[in-house]
Amino acid sequence: MHPTSHYSLLIGARDAIGVWAVLVALAAMGFALMHGPRWREHILRARIRSSAARLRRDRYEAQHRCAQELAAAAANAAVTAHRRRTAWADTHAAAEKAWQAFEAADLAARRAVEAAAVATAYANQSHPEDTDLSRHPAVVEMRQRLATRDHLLRAYLDASAAERVAWRAADLAAAAKTSLATEALTAATRVRQHRPAIMPIPRQRTAGSGLLHPATR
Repeated sequence: MHPTSHYSLLIGARDAIGVWAVLVALAAMGFALMHGPRWREHILRARIRSSAARLRRDRYEAQHRCAQELAAAAANAAVTAHRRRTAWADTHAAAEKAWQAFEAADLAARRAVEAAAVATAYANQSHPEDTDLSRHPAVVEMRQRLATRDHLLRAYLDASAAERVAWRAADLAAAAKTSLATEALTAATRVRQHRPAIMPIPRQRTAGSGLLHPATR
């Protein structure tokens, strides 16, 4: 080919490419002007939907964690309430036993007082010259019975005070158990109500085709 012809061909090709590039640029600009706002609106809406979904997921996860913590706290409160109820039952039984022991000692002491009174009156009539009756067997027994009664009375009062403390602790534990159980139930219900919707089954492309088909494996 003649050099001049070859040079002319290159010039023509360069000019054609330049014209094509200008046309492509103009078409792109026109497409952007026509569809740019729609794309921006679509992207903005997608971002808003994504942010809303993320907020819903975060809120659900926070509620789920709260529900789990409340359920654990309610379970612990139930164990504590049972343990304190058992402790109160033990102190109640001890107080009842202490009261029964005191009643028996009180009855024995009153009988001993009556017996000592009769014995000292008889001794005064039989031996008026003997005025020291502190060593009389009936008087000695009376003092022992009275001392035993007083000791058992103090033991009962201590047992009764321990029972009242245990009852108060059991009552507070029962109230905490009921309150936490109610809160745990409310939290679990809230989690079920705000559970995210089930996501659709992922789709995959099949070889040799641009169509999307449900994944079967």
